[in-house]
Amino acid sequence: MGEEFRILDDQGTTIRTILKLDGFTIEQFGFSSCGQWIAAAGGWMVRLWKGTSIEHNWTCVAIVEGFFCDVSEIAWRPNTTEFATASFDGSFRAWNIAEESGEMSVQLIWSYGGSALTAQGAAVVGVEGLSAVNQKLLEQRGAILESSPADDTA
Repeated sequence: MGEEFRILDDQGTTIRTILKLDGFTIEQFGFSSCGQWIAAAGGWMVRLWKGTSIEHNWTCVAIVEGFFCDVSEIAWRPNTTEFATASFDGSFRAWNIAEESGEMSVQLIWSYGGSALTAQGAAVVGVEGLSAVNQKLLEQRGAILESSPADDTA
């Protein structure tokens, strides 16, 4: 059996939640107010677990990466699927979990501080006036740029 993170009931006698860690070390965590989500930070990433009840094993459904240093805090906005992270570099980010047609995604909705902006898995579509230098930088970082008909004539 792999590593697990066990959360006990209020009396500390009964296991209420088990998270499968698979080599992940939890340093910060928080429950959503609806009780269906757990966000846990370890190093430069946050993992999200979803469960149907507090008593059952939960499943890691998303990993949020792209932080420049350790995540120091996690807090949930009450009655929503929004949570916030703070990092030791002074950055603060607000996130939303979106579920549509059975697909789940974690979206950055606001960011403050930090020394750089990163994008992971981003699609760059319909951008006008992108300089050749910025286009090359995006391509070097793995962006897939879709050319518009106007771009093909130049």
